Amino acid sequence: QSHGFLQPDYYANAVAQAKGTGHRHFGVVTDDPAHGERLAAYIGEAHPDVMLEVLPVASDPLHDFEVIRAAPARIMGNSTFAWWAAALDPNAAPTWSCARFVQDQQRDFFLRTEIPLDVQGRPCGRPA
Repeated sequence: QSHGFLQPDYYANAVAQAKGTGHRHFGVVTDDPAHGERLAAYIGEAHPDVMLEVLPVASDPLHDFEVIRAAPARIMGNSTFAWWAAALDPNAAPTWSCARFVQDQQRDFFLRTEIPLDVQGRPCGRPA
């Protein structure tokens, strides 16, 4: 399996990065509400000072795309769907994202305002 799920620690550590820039309110966009609730509970325990909301699953994927695209900042896993939404954001909001879309290969392309994270959710820098 080359496209594994990121662990909850990735998201908790990414939230810590976003908090460092003043962000305190987060929405979880997922097509799996049970996973979203578990993830929000985990992040909430690690960061009781943030507001977390699992957004309702939209019947239209374009709605989810627009929610991600229009966010004032975003934390993303290894999702090309979310990456394209961020890429099409005309405001170029800060975007924390995993530097790997697949487990064994770091990307060599990043958005101008993208902050690459390793699989633990820590800043890892862009490849030289």
